[in-house]
Amino acid sequence: MITMHKKLIANLLRSIHSLVVTEYKNDTLSVSTSSSITAALKIGSNITALIAGKNTNSIVKQVSNLKGVSNIISAELPNLLAENYSQLVLEKKKI
Repeated sequence: MITMHKKLIANLLRSIHSLVVTEYKNDTLSVSTSSSITAALKIGSNITALIAGKNTNSIVKQVSNLKGVSNIISAELPNLLAENYSQLVLEKKKI
């Protein structure tokens, strides 16, 4: 019975989807983003990275090479206010 519960919990954890909002300065990804992705991997295997800002191509390449990132949402946002982030997530939530 315990083994069946462990398998059920393991299956549920694999289905959890995490959204990691990336942080970066210039063309350097922050340590906190890598740490967040590592933490998200521990609770599930589906990780989407949200990259927003100006000239994000370099950051997209870096994030695409990180273990565990299964999807990337990238958008050019002129103003990095929370309202803009929330609208972006709502537009892309079906991914």
